[in-house]
Amino acid sequence: MCGNLEEEKVKELVEKILEDHKDLFLVDVKIKGSSGNKKILVFVDDDTSLTIDKCGKINQEIGNKMEEVNLIDGKYTLEVSSPGLDFPLGKSRQYKKNIGRQLTIDLKSGQKLEGELKGVSEESILLAEKDKVKHISWDQVEKSIIKVLFK
Repeated sequence: MCGNLEEEKVKELVEKILEDHKDLFLVDVKIKGSSGNKKILVFVDDDTSLTIDKCGKINQEIGNKMEEVNLIDGKYTLEVSSPGLDFPLGKSRQYKKNIGRQLTIDLKSGQKLEGELKGVSEESILLAEKDKVKHISWDQVEKSIIKVLFK
């Protein structure tokens, strides 16, 4: 089974498991390594705060189900974690969770914006830059990263 097909199968399995955990959602799945020595990285997030206990519980559920259905051939390691601050925001639920935080947004046009995330809608995000507020449609966004501020 090639990596992309395996990733899709793991995504489907994780999505099914997360149906019972309404506060959690799948961000991404990455599979690294080769047959017999794979590392499966499952990135989940929470609408409020993701704890180590939640990650551990989901890891166990995913691992048990993967073994039950024999999803991956050979040995593998499974890691479930939050995406981390340097991981680009990809889902509107992630944006909503981060309203009030500073973002760096790369637009598809090549322009880079920085400001405070003020709101999220189905059509756009609202970003406050210095003295003006911009509506940025989803189709303009290439990548958004939370800007870490040290005070």
